Order: sequence, then structure tokens, then C-alpha cells
Amino acid sequence: MPGRIDDPAVIEKMERVVLKAAQKGIVVGTFADTPDRAQKWIDLGVKYIALGCDTKFLLDGARAVISALK
Repeated sequence: MPGRIDDPAVIEKMERVVLKAAQKGIVVGTFADTPDRAQKWIDLGVKYIALGCDTKFLLDGARAVISALK
């Protein structure tokens, strides 16, 4: 289910993986597209979060500069 990060089936599987990995001392990482989603995974025990993507950060920065100049 690539790209379906909000799908209940994906979330359920991820929660199971995080729990089982923690029981074995294995670090789990995942992607989050917002700080709120990152915090949800951190609260569930995920230790490594890839938050957002570089192109989105660049686009947001460019929009902020353009807005400041209007």
C-alpha cells in the first residue's frame, strides 16, 4: 500500500511491527509527512523519523519569501 500512510490497515501493521521490534530491542524508523504524525509515531515507540521531504521544505521556504515581498 505505498503512499497510503493514513490507511487503517497500514497503521495497524505498523503498530504491531513497532511493538514486536521493541520486544526484541530492534529500532524502527518510518516516514511522517507532518509534525503531528511524527509525534504519533514517536509516542508509539518509533525511534527514527524521516519528516517531510527536501522539495517540500524548499517550496515552503520559497513561498514564505514571496509572501514577505508582496
